[in-house]
Amino acid sequence: MQLKDAGSTNLTTGGNRVELTTTAGRLSATTDNGDGSYTATLQSNGFEETATITGKLNGVAMTDDETVIFSLPDLIVESLTHSPQSPVSVFPVTLTATVKNIGDFVAGPSTLRLSVDGTNTDLAVPSLDAGATFVAQHAQTLVAGDYTASATVDVELRVEEQNEENNTVQDAFTVLDAPAEMFETNIGLNLEY
Repeated sequence: MQLKDAGSTNLTTGGNRVELTTTAGRLSATTDNGDGSYTATLQSNGFEETATITGKLNGVAMTDDETVIFSLPDLIVESLTHSPQSPVSVFPVTLTATVKNIGDFVAGPSTLRLSVDGTNTDLAVPSLDAGATFVAQHAQTLVAGDYTASATVDVELRVEEQNEENNTVQDAFTVLDAPAEMFETNIGLNLEY
């Protein structure tokens, strides 16, 4: 915060006693930056709440207070893709899921479930800061046929989120039979007597 005089001009020196208090969260000690500005860090308690910060300057109540709204994280599967684009039954299909925290708060560790027609693979997702992403991959070989893959983040509901209904996406694809020529081989024998 920046201190100002009665004429709303920024103060350019430090040395004042600034005491800040909050109605929610945890507030660090105030640091005098020596240039008329003071810094303190407000941390959330880990859930949605509103904090009002008030202060005293040299023992006198400040006339301006601030409100900070802590919001929850919101994990989504931003994308789910498969590769190769035209999979063949004898080669693995790689599923790639990108998890993103679109919320305003850190999301704790969670689990991403990749599912291909009912066969599940669970992968660990680390804590994600607001705006951060995490990419997970899983490969498996499938027989020829039509498939629907899905990716669900926070499948165990460990992270309290803004929206619990946006955690799953799907990807449909077809695995083709391997062409017969993939299995043909020419074996040359040279027999000498």
